[in-house]
Amino acid sequence: MIARKVDGLIRNFMLNDKRSLLVTGARQVGKTFSIRKVGKANCS
Repeated sequence: MIARKVDGLIRNFMLNDKRSLLVTGARQVGKTFSIRKVGKANCS
């Protein structure tokens, strides 16, 4: 699996911030995958 730089940024944001996070970018780059991966790792 590819380690993405954004995974660490999303994890830090979810743990330390109470605001909403808007992830934007081109199609088919892994936005949803990264959010789900970080969510599963932190919620389990």
